[in-house]
Amino acid sequence: MSFNIGTSTSVAATEEPKMDMALDDIIKSRRTENKPRRTPRKNAGKKGPTTATRATGQNAARRNAKVAARRGIARGEGRPNAMEVDRQVNRQQRWGVGKGTTNSQNQQ
Repeated sequence: MSFNIGTSTSVAATEEPKMDMALDDIIKSRRTENKPRRTPRKNAGKKGPTTATRATGQNAARRNAKVAARRGIARGEGRPNAMEVDRQVNRQQRWGVGKGTTNSQNQQ
């Protein structure tokens, strides 16, 4: 099996191409080109709790409320109120639940 390398007899192939612009000019022209803008996502600026964070916070609030009810220090029948749920969701959000990291990475 043999490979052939193509050759050209034109003048451009035998001479080195000349640069008609300086490097600074090339960089400047590349920066000023109109690049197509990316379409913004619907939730690009929102930093609210993710679904996983919300679910984990709700479960933690439920567990805490049940424990408090068993100990006799709860005001309800083991159901958390909205403030306790929000507090747990915020706590979970601070510690990175639902952000794609493991618990051991967050504790270091």
